[in-house]
Amino acid sequence: MASSRSKSSLTSATSRDIAVEALRGLRQAGPFIQHQLDRLINQRKPARAEAALATELALGVVRHRLTLEHLICLVFRGKLRNLDHGLISVMGVAVYQLIWLDRIPSFAAVDSAVAQAKELAGPKAGGLVNAVLRELLRRRHDDIPVSGADRPTRCVRIDRRRWREFATDVFPEPSRDVPAYLSVSTSHPVGLIREWLGRFGRDKTEEICLSGSLRPPLVLRPNHIRSDSRDLVSRLRAEGVSAEADPTTGAVFVSDSPPVRHLSAVMQGFCQPQDATAQAVVASAPPKPGSKVLDLCAGPGTKTTQLAEYLGNEGLILACDRTPEKTTMIKENCHRMGATCVKAVQSDELPAMAGEVGPFELALADVPCSNSGVLARRPEARYRIDKRHLQSLSRIQSDLLAAAATHVRRGGKLIYSTCSIEQEENEDVVQRFLSTTPGWRLLRSNLTLPTVGQHVTDWRDGGFHAVMLRE
Repeated sequence: MASSRSKSSLTSATSRDIAVEALRGLRQAGPFIQHQLDRLINQRKPARAEAALATELALGVVRHRLTLEHLICLVFRGKLRNLDHGLISVMGVAVYQLIWLDRIPSFAAVDSAVAQAKELAGPKAGGLVNAVLRELLRRRHDDIPVSGADRPTRCVRIDRRRWREFATDVFPEPSRDVPAYLSVSTSHPVGLIREWLGRFGRDKTEEICLSGSLRPPLVLRPNHIRSDSRDLVSRLRAEGVSAEADPTTGAVFVSDSPPVRHLSAVMQGFCQPQDATAQAVVASAPPKPGSKVLDLCAGPGTKTTQLAEYLGNEGLILACDRTPEKTTMIKENCHRMGATCVKAVQSDELPAMAGEVGPFELALADVPCSNSGVLARRPEARYRIDKRHLQSLSRIQSDLLAAAATHVRRGGKLIYSTCSIEQEENEDVVQRFLSTTPGWRLLRSNLTLPTVGQHVTDWRDGGFHAVMLRE
């Protein structure tokens, strides 16, 4: 019979192996860590607990990559860039466990990382990893409440309420170099932080960075065809899940939940994962029952099903996206949610279909973007955002907005939305459209910055939307 230590190591090793392989796949192929995780989990079919741990580890390493590399470099005598990417991933997974997670014994994290390093690069690599992790363990202290962290240079924020304290300084003094401190303590690129500081000021930038460094709560939109907030909370609690409705938005917030694919309320179509900020987009110009609506960039169908709820399934939603995979996702999501008024088509079919059923009372252009407002959920996106990337996205977004506008009848409305907080993707795109397209008027626009707040229901993803009227 194996000892309890052996069982713990074996069980956790499978999760760590999947996490490391997903991280290596992200570096090699991209674009999102969740895509790599889904691929590996589907291939290996680990137990539910192992899949959940692999997801936690991989997302955590991506979310905290700059912080993890900074901490490793404090004790690693050499240049990190000279190491194999796989070895860096092994150390990142282990350090993430040692700093941010409580349920995994330190010996299990270290032993597993050493074994992985030896298998990847030989005994010498195992010795290196062992030395780095044990030195960080020596410097690591206990966690302390946020209110007790009087020396931020010695503390790593691990969740909404706690810091992990170190014996010595691990971060630069924030009063001397705010961008450098925020970059290594919250894992956001310095250039991005400088842009935010210039646009939003220090307090709001710190909140944006904090949001991007924390695990986001699961937020659910009740499917009003079948449920409401009170009913959904009851269903979730019956599944053993802690759930709470926000009285101002009706969104339901879930803490420490299993993956959504394991929640019956989600799989049975009583709700849709969607943050309150994203829910506000369609709510800013809700269509009336019987309307004809165009959802131009609809995959995977999150806002499409919300539109169907407002229509009460009376009317038509033409939901478009570029690939068969995306339109399949739209159809599956609509079937799950009971959205029967939706016709999903590929983008190249839109001209013919719009000619048959248009023009539309409402068009939604929820365009591809940098994801800078949802970095807690798309953690890898922060490392890709730069001026060139934003300029490229802005051209695509302008083209999509103009395309959606051509299908709106006079007196109809057009919603433009992103999950970005960058001016280049938001206000600039809308103003350029209005200045070059006669006959349109801006009714309202709204920018929401990422917010953590004091309570879980205070959480808001970042995002932007604008409502325009065709006169």
